Amino acid sequence: MQNLPQDQNVLVNQPGKWFLYRGVLLLVLLGLSSPVVTMADKNRVHMLLEQGQIEAARSQLEDLFEETPDDPTLLFTRAVIAEHQGEEEMAADIYTALTESHPAMIEAYNNLAIHHAENGNYKEAVVVLEAGLKSSPALATTFNNLTAIYARLASAAYRKALDSTSPLDPLALATIDRVEPSSGDRSCGHPVQ
Repeated sequence: MQNLPQDQNVLVNQPGKWFLYRGVLLLVLLGLSSPVVTMADKNRVHMLLEQGQIEAARSQLEDLFEETPDDPTLLFTRAVIAEHQGEEEMAADIYTALTESHPAMIEAYNNLAIHHAENGNYKEAVVVLEAGLKSSPALATTFNNLTAIYARLASAAYRKALDSTSPLDPLALATIDRVEPSSGDRSCGHPVQ
C-alpha cells in the first residue's frame, strides 16, 4: 500500500468512501439500464387505436405500463381504450384519478365531463369542465363542450317552461383521444354523437 500514488491511497485508507462510490456507480448503472418509454412507443399504441385494433393497442399499452407504471399519459390512454371497449365506468374512474393526481391534464377533465354528459349528468359535466378550464384555459375543445352543455341545459329549461315533449337533438361533443405536449395546437378532438 505504501507504493500507491496519493490519490489512489485515499480509497484504500477510507473504505467507507469506497462503498459509497460503488453504491453511486451501481445506481448510475441501474438508472442507465432502466426501461424508457419513448414517444414513438406511445404513438404506436395510438396508431393501433386509430386503425381500430383495440386489443393490440391494449396489449402494447400494458407492456409499456409494466415499464413505466407512473406515466400519466399511459394511464390516460388506458382510459381511452377502456372507453373503446365499452368499459365507461373504468374510464371515468381513471379520468377522475388523473384530475386529482395531475390537475394540469385538461384532457382528463374533458373526457370525464363527456362521460357525465352522455349519462345525462349535465350539471356534473359543467362542474368538471369548469374545473378543467381553471387548470388550463387554453384548450378550445373543452370550452366548446362546456358551451354545448350550457346550451343543452338552457334548452331543457326552456322546453320545461313550455311543457314541450318533443325530443332534443343529440349533443355534438368532442372527446380528446391523446395527451399532447403542452405547446402548440392541442385541439385534437373527435366528435361524439
